[in-house]
Amino acid sequence: MPARIHAPLPQRGRQTEEAGFSTQEKAIARLTAVYQEKKAAPRNRSKADRIQKYGAMQFREYTTEWKAGQRDLAESSLRTLESVEAQR
Repeated sequence: MPARIHAPLPQRGRQTEEAGFSTQEKAIARLTAVYQEKKAAPRNRSKADRIQKYGAMQFREYTTEWKAGQRDLAESSLRTLESVEAQR
């Protein structure tokens, strides 16, 4: 079996040229379309929902809601949360 030759992976955060486009304008149009699709992804909606729900919430309200959803919190964790809530 012949050895496999792998092309080096691009470094993170670096842009690479996309092959298969006859002109630079077509490549730019494709990259723009990909960017717009990512920008319109549903995760942006969920982020907006989180901001709407928690944005105006006070820390004490948040910790009360969070503690209600937790199971098996250690006594020391509860004391720490209560001391932080008392400072606010």
